[in-house]
Amino acid sequence: MNQLYFSLTFIFLVVFMNFHVHAAEDPDLISTACKKAVANYQGEVKYEFCVASLEMNPKSKTYDSYGLGVVSYKHTLKKGNSIKSHVDKLLKDGNQSPYVMEHLAGCSRDYANVSEVIYEKRNYIALSGVTSCQERFDSVFTSPLTKEENELRQLVFISFTLTDMTIP
Repeated sequence: MNQLYFSLTFIFLVVFMNFHVHAAEDPDLISTACKKAVANYQGEVKYEFCVASLEMNPKSKTYDSYGLGVVSYKHTLKKGNSIKSHVDKLLKDGNQSPYVMEHLAGCSRDYANVSEVIYEKRNYIALSGVTSCQERFDSVFTSPLTKEENELRQLVFISFTLTDMTIP
């Protein structure tokens, strides 16, 4: 009987802790996180984009800052890999001018290890190479990746903000 009681108590505690860890500590956590991201990265993060990106996951409103951070990093990785695939597709299609193709090849090299850079390095310098394809083009021509890179940059900064919020 004691062993059964101990087992049931242990199971209850594990289940309770599991739900507690992922329960939202602040019902306005998404708003709070986005306001911090906007303040920390002035001009780089748009509040509406931040809220929309975090709310893409239907369960995000129930997560704590750690859970939201995981959601944000996964979304960031997905976006980075999507851009890499888009660059590779543009290069494979070959429908761009030689000027654009040359610069896209450089962007492809920049995005070659995008997952590693985002996942392993909380390093602005390393990330700047991954999020700056536009800089390969002169001011006369706009990179076909400008919109996607802007979104990726915002996602990176949102992830950084959530990481900072989880560190005591």
